[in-house]
Amino acid sequence: MSNRRKFSAEFRAEAVEVVVSSGRPIAQVAPEIGVVEGTLGNWVRTWKAEHPDAGAQDPGPVEWSKFKALQAENTELKREVEFLGKVSLNSSERRNTEGVWRSSWNSSHHLVGCRGRRR
Repeated sequence: MSNRRKFSAEFRAEAVEVVVSSGRPIAQVAPEIGVVEGTLGNWVRTWKAEHPDAGAQDPGPVEWSKFKALQAENTELKREVEFLGKVSLNSSERRNTEGVWRSSWNSSHHLVGCRGRRR
């Protein structure tokens, strides 16, 4: 069995922000948050590689993580809206064509519905 723990993206981002924003060494922060130094070091290195120009006014890892999560949620919501719009159109088309009887007289003067059945 594996002793590996899984950490959420938000937890990783917050851990990296503690290191980046405080300037404290990884060796000091890692035991405080219950993470192995090497793991935290990997997270920090990855974040720094993704953000080479990170400065004081750039968004930190937590803001970046939240931004990415919101982008993903926005994409999913757009798909849902598009799907629901299509479903709504299909159901309204079906409602207008099914079960609607229009009375008219046929040539032999029998009252029939739009489906051609006599009443």
